[in-house]
Amino acid sequence: MSDVDEARALFFEALDFLDASDFQAAEARLRQALRLSPDNPAILTNLSVALLQQGNRTDAREFAAKAFVADPRNVEALLVLADCHTHAGDLTSALEDYDRITATSPRCTTIAAFSCTSSHGRPRHWPAAIVP
Repeated sequence: MSDVDEARALFFEALDFLDASDFQAAEARLRQALRLSPDNPAILTNLSVALLQQGNRTDAREFAAKAFVADPRNVEALLVLADCHTHAGDLTSALEDYDRITATSPRCTTIAAFSCTSSHGRPRHWPAAIVP
């Protein structure tokens, strides 16, 4: 089996684990796939999601940033970055991430609702969204 085929097989196994909420197993498969295909934005993005779901925002941010560099239209990577920036208290960067998302995918209505709601899911006015 070629490296590309093996990376693809590991990637699809990881997706199954992500769907089953087994984020540690997904992470393991994605790290193996990444060794075979180190610049693959889909692998990088899904690895960042698996890490984020485990609460590892430091590594999630690192892999999401690499995914974004590999594919600047990668909305999923930007969502991970926005989450990581928000939880780190870097609201300026988080809002920049959301601006990139809406510029990349203007029909993404989830972003508008997500970026303008409080941590309790209640809508709030945009200026209040930048105040912690």
